[in-house]
Amino acid sequence: MPQPADLLPGGPTAIWQAIKELQRQYRELRAARRGEGIGRLRATTSAGVLVLETGPIPYTHIDGSSQEGVRLYREDGSLVASILGQPAITGVDRQCLTVYDRSGNPVLADDPISGVGLARPYIPIRFGRSWYLDWPGTNSGTYQDVYLTSIEKQQPMAYVRIAATNDTSGATGQVKVVVNGADVGSPVSTSFAVATTTVGPFELPGAHMATVDLRIQARVASGTGNVRCEVVHATQIQS
Repeated sequence: MPQPADLLPGGPTAIWQAIKELQRQYRELRAARRGEGIGRLRATTSAGVLVLETGPIPYTHIDGSSQEGVRLYREDGSLVASILGQPAITGVDRQCLTVYDRSGNPVLADDPISGVGLARPYIPIRFGRSWYLDWPGTNSGTYQDVYLTSIEKQQPMAYVRIAATNDTSGATGQVKVVVNGADVGSPVSTSFAVATTTVGPFELPGAHMATVDLRIQARVASGTGNVRCEVVHATQIQS
């Protein structure tokens, strides 16, 4: 078992180094406590590059008062994320969370104006054709591809909303979603009446960014004419 004397530094140099280390730790502790007291925090890399700062930021509120925010930087000094508002530019005195690319462009942000949803990125709106005779279809008695696409898996799940119908009175058919060659659930039955069905949510196979093959297939079950369908909406979603 070590004796108390064994725990002491080995000489004047070692003692001085131990004292210096204690001084450094004490200075860091005092700085941290000061930061807590006034709401400011600055963190740097070992090379002295600022990577995190909180507290007053250059953009004041509309009434001229100081604005408190957060800014996060990459190790090269470029801004990567922030929690702040820019009232002089937007006219809106609300903060939002923003993520930036290396050129300083905002690529992800919540909407500070309404306070609901995203400001970036813009989400596309897809329109489908409403007249069923404009829809693609098949008169085959066996399943045929009507739509197909390949995606990169970004989220674990997806769903597809399909409008479908037979174009001949008395005929029936079936429509299904196929993912990487495997059927998703049970086929959707069709008749001479337009009906909209949501298939899913269903799991997307593979790892993140894996290529996934998606197909909408249809067949005529009885009668003549075609089974026609239109993809009204499809999206990847969280689990």
